[in-house]
Formats: sequence, C-alpha cells, structure tokens
Amino acid sequence: MEHGELGLNQFDLAVVLRVFTISSKLVRSWWSACSHFALERIGVGMENLFVNLVWLIDQLIGIYIFILIVGVILSWLIAFNVVNRHNRFVYLIGDFANRVTEPALRPIRNLMPNLGGIDVSPVILILVLYFVRRLLCGYAPGACY
Repeated sequence: MEHGELGLNQFDLAVVLRVFTISSKLVRSWWSACSHFALERIGVGMENLFVNLVWLIDQLIGIYIFILIVGVILSWLIAFNVVNRHNRFVYLIGDFANRVTEPALRPIRNLMPNLGGIDVSPVILILVLYFVRRLLCGYAPGACY
C-alpha cells in the first residue's frame, strides 16, 4: 500500500474532519433555507428527524469516549501487571478498544512531541470529541442532555 492510501481498517483524521465540515455546512445551509412555511408544510416530522439524528450522533460520540477511557485504563492495568494480558477476555477487550481508537489516536500522536512516555493523545481526542458534541448541540439544542 502506498503512502497516503487508506486501508480498510484505517482512516485519516483530516478526511474525517473535512467530511464533518462539509456535512455541517450542508446541514446549516439546508436548515437556513427552510422557512417556517416550509417546516409547516412538511410537518414537524422532519424537524424531529434532525433532532433524533443529532441525538444519535451525540450518543455514538459518548460511546466512543467510553471505549477510549476503557482502553486507557486497561492499558494502565496491563502496564502495572494488575491484569494478565494473556487472559482471553482481557485480550478481547484490549484488542477491540485498540482497533477502534488507534486510527483516531495515531495522527494525534504523530503531531505531538515526545513527552517522555506520557501519552496525552487520548485527552486531546476526548477534548476534540466534546467540542464536536457542543457544535452538534448548538444545531439542535433539544437533542443533547
């Protein structure tokens, strides 16, 4: 695979942010194009659909943050020999958390300077995800808690 190509299990954070930016611009332009008359014509169902879609994305971001925290805590427990990484259950949880979070953490780790064994990339990713959640909640305040 050449440099710059994406495999099936990899993604580029810049591409994801670009897609999010484009989709948020489309949603914003669509939302502003709909007048009160148009919303009354198509009914409240479209508005509820948008609120429910934002709620779903918010929940998925929350689940991703939870998986990220579980992966960090599990890596600490393995590093301090609290849990045995040869245990099948521990291996499955750690492998799943690593496969899900590593594609998002890798670009952040590449940008960060070496801090002497301290990995702050999960903290940065959590801050970015909370920022995205706040942006989404700005579009549909009724969708977020």
